Amino acid sequence: MSPKVKAQRSVIILAILLALLTCGLVAGAVYAIRLPQEISEQDTLILGQSQLIPGAPGVLHVQVQRHDNARPVSGAEVEVSLRPQAGGRAETLFTGTTGEDGRLAAQFTVPDVADPAQ
Repeated sequence: MSPKVKAQRSVIILAILLALLTCGLVAGAVYAIRLPQEISEQDTLILGQSQLIPGAPGVLHVQVQRHDNARPVSGAEVEVSLRPQAGGRAETLFTGTTGEDGRLAAQFTVPDVADPAQ
């Protein structure tokens, strides 16, 4: 291979690498610009059992707070539902709103289901 061909290949490879770097920088800039629009204004914290027993009472403690300063969000609408693991229609177990402290205790009876492992 002649030195001229090697030089041309090097220039082509360098141009491709430069184009890829430029695309990556543009994509990163677009992501950084759009990021504040994608971040939720609030955080929802959920505490409760990791397993529920069909027919038994269940409770989930929910706290809703602002993302930027962790202040409670009062009056936030909360819905707790159970959806079959294989997909399908969800069953609403609880609906309510948070109190002044941004919290609520969602109490419900766990429905009987065909597969308790879900």
